[in-house]
Amino acid sequence: MKLSNIISALFAGALFIVGCTEENPISVSELSTKLTPSVAGLAVEGTETATIAVDAKEAWTASSDSTWVHFTPASGAAGKSSVTVSVDENKGRERTATIAFKSTSGKSIFTVIQAGVPHGLTADDPLTCKEAQDICKEIGENQTTSKWYYVKGIITQIVEEYGLQYGNGTFYIGDEPDDEKVFEVYRALYIGNKKYDDINLQNVHKGDIVVVYSPLTNYKGTAETVQNTGYLISIEEGETASISLEAASMDVESTATQAKFNVKGNNLLEKITVSTTAEWIKTYTQELEPAGGEVVVTFDANEASESRTAEFTISSEEVEGEPLKFTLTQAEHLDKGTADTPYTVAEALEATEALADNGTSSGDVYVKGVVSRIDDIGNDYGNATYYISDTGTEVNQFEIFRGKGIDGAKFEAEDLAVGDIVVVKGKLKKYVSSTTGDKTLEMNSGNVLVSRNTPVSVAAALAVIDALENGKITDEYYYVKGMVYGTPSISTSYGNATIDISDDGTETNGVRAFRAFDFFNQKFTDDKAVKTGDTVTFYGKLQKFVKNDVVTPEIVSGYLVANIPATTNP
Repeated sequence: MKLSNIISALFAGALFIVGCTEENPISVSELSTKLTPSVAGLAVEGTETATIAVDAKEAWTASSDSTWVHFTPASGAAGKSSVTVSVDENKGRERTATIAFKSTSGKSIFTVIQAGVPHGLTADDPLTCKEAQDICKEIGENQTTSKWYYVKGIITQIVEEYGLQYGNGTFYIGDEPDDEKVFEVYRALYIGNKKYDDINLQNVHKGDIVVVYSPLTNYKGTAETVQNTGYLISIEEGETASISLEAASMDVESTATQAKFNVKGNNLLEKITVSTTAEWIKTYTQELEPAGGEVVVTFDANEASESRTAEFTISSEEVEGEPLKFTLTQAEHLDKGTADTPYTVAEALEATEALADNGTSSGDVYVKGVVSRIDDIGNDYGNATYYISDTGTEVNQFEIFRGKGIDGAKFEAEDLAVGDIVVVKGKLKKYVSSTTGDKTLEMNSGNVLVSRNTPVSVAAALAVIDALENGKITDEYYYVKGMVYGTPSISTSYGNATIDISDDGTETNGVRAFRAFDFFNQKFTDDKAVKTGDTVTFYGKLQKFVKNDVVTPEIVSGYLVANIPATTNP
């Protein structure tokens, strides 16, 4: 059957013309292309054609946005002509395409709508399990559809894989692996509407993706295929069930009392079990949902001088092969190198030197020092390589290799500066080059910055002191950096020193470090330890000291944190 459809393509008065002449007047109505009608409806089989009558004032071409639409001719001259449209057979749902007729002045659109096969009536367009369930709800209990439907789903539970006596099988399918009893394939036959008869060739498994063909029935509220009527159309082996870990091991500090690690279940239907025989583990998550989750482990702080390890077994009955293993290692007890008592740089160097070549410490340690050099920061990886020392100089410095910022954040260039007082957490490593044999004592990559204190200038310290009442002392401690002027007064008898500093080393706008101690709050033993012109950093409280109406700004209860001798100052 042919359907005639007419397009009057008035291309001379095209869509985009905005003006006219006296010799060729164009009315407003002629600016629109008239489609009489503009739409053709064609049958699903693809046996119908449509004829388009074209009346054009210019040469034209035609094109479509869809490959299933065909037309001839695809171009024409000015005047009247016709175009025949045909379509391929439609094996899916209703579909729409357009044919655009274009000239140099504009275009007209013809629309083709082809009927489709009702959803669920072809293997290429099966129902979901939820859609099949909804149909069963609509027909009511103990009713059966007059049509046969294709239904696709994932096998979520096998009731009876198959019975050789009757040659059929029963199982549930769903749209997701963890769906429960959405649609039941009840006593259905195998592919080709044949009985199951070969246990080796006709196995079905949980996780397999199947398409089944059957009338649908609502049996006492259960959506299912009709007994001994439906059969499988196809079986696609599902993704293999497996378990994965974000990391296979974790190291914690000796003072830690809790650890967490994540387990992911892949295509599992049953729960995941976790177990360990380590006696020092107090509690842990022993069961996870099929999708996995977080395992929380609790234990006591390690008071022993040796590290200890717990191995966890993560398994599922659905996963073939050896179960996964996760190892938790708790570091040995340390008197130093902890968050409360971090290593000095000298202590860190000593502990690293004691390691075997290319060895690392069993757990994370904390090291405190002054940033003495920065080699790389703000790179594309967000890490930084820098050095710290006990004095702020490049003597006896310790390399912090490819570390991250506070809380593991990426480093930007402004996040660290030479002279900062930092605490860094990570593993010690004694790196020895396999080619040159050169040795580097470092904190291994993956370390993080725990804290950063940038010293304030003398001017900033003076501003704080000026705001105090006479004789008052701040509650807070400050790091103050400046250049020594005058002659430092260092007493080896009392072990303290009184030293004046300013931002530029002159005697104006200075602050006095009063009776301060040496590095690590220890007594001075060298009366020449600090000299005029040295750049120093003191840590202490700030005081507005007044005597005889004379105000002296001071750093009190303080000690030396960094000292860069004058000879090495830029």
